Amino acid sequence: MATIKDLSEITGLGIGTISRYLNGYNVKEKTKDKIETAIAQTGYVRNSVARSMKTGKSMMVAVIVPHLANMFSMRVIESIERVLERHGYSVIISDCGGSAENQLNKLELMKQRMVDGFVLLPLAVSGKRLMQAASGKPLVLIDRLLDVNLFDSVTVNNFEVSYRETKQLLLQGVRRIGIIAGPHDVYTAVERKKGFEKALDEFGIADAYIETGGYNVEDGFKAMKRLLNRSLEGLFISNYELTIGALQAYAQSSQTIKIIGFDSIELSSLINRTITCISQPIEQIGEKAAELLLNRMKDPSRRVENVVINI
Repeated sequence: MATIKDLSEITGLGIGTISRYLNGYNVKEKTKDKIETAIAQTGYVRNSVARSMKTGKSMMVAVIVPHLANMFSMRVIESIERVLERHGYSVIISDCGGSAENQLNKLELMKQRMVDGFVLLPLAVSGKRLMQAASGKPLVLIDRLLDVNLFDSVTVNNFEVSYRETKQLLLQGVRRIGIIAGPHDVYTAVERKKGFEKALDEFGIADAYIETGGYNVEDGFKAMKRLLNRSLEGLFISNYELTIGALQAYAQSSQTIKIIGFDSIELSSLINRTITCISQPIEQIGEKAAELLLNRMKDPSRRVENVVINI
């Protein structure tokens, strides 16, 4: 089995230089190329366990999401992984099945695998409990804020964009209006519903048709079926999966409703209806989350940073 000494003899580089590179430190591009060529020639295998025991770093990060099948989750993971890999980190992806308790259990499991940090789309759990589960390891939140400001986070301006787009509907003369809102204990759903309600207040509209569902296609479909009996002129839908479900039900009707939904909705073209899409900069969200985590792992004592990306 090839050793670092073998790599040193082939490259003419010192063992210390090679060791630094293998442990994740930056070296000159020419030096990197020499080492990688020697690794390929000899079949040298990096011993990540030995490295982590020596440096206290596993060079692994865990990304834990409620559902891997969720479009937002998959696209944001891609951008997180792309940034972290450029800095030598491997990414472990975990699905907690929409369970807050399971999410905490996943944190415990990943700690046992000695990950260096976490990126999390948190479910309904207190910030202090999450802090206990993470045991002080660097952790960044995506798309959510918790009851206490303990973690770096990346969100979009959910309240403002929901208010703005709902107001546009009302300016077009829409008065019979409804919303398919997300769960009452999910930050994004709460903020988007607040923005919707603020626009209605400004126009003196006291009554709106409100349906609430989980962030999933089935609940969107069922909610839309009920709302189709209300002869709506306009509808705001709180997330991608709810919008997909609602459009599936809408496609079966002959009604014309002005609909606002989150993220690009490919299905809208299939039903030949006009849908207004609020497109989130998902790639930017993932990149910023990775950047925050890298900064936190480098300096655990830095001040908490809450980044809001305006749409």
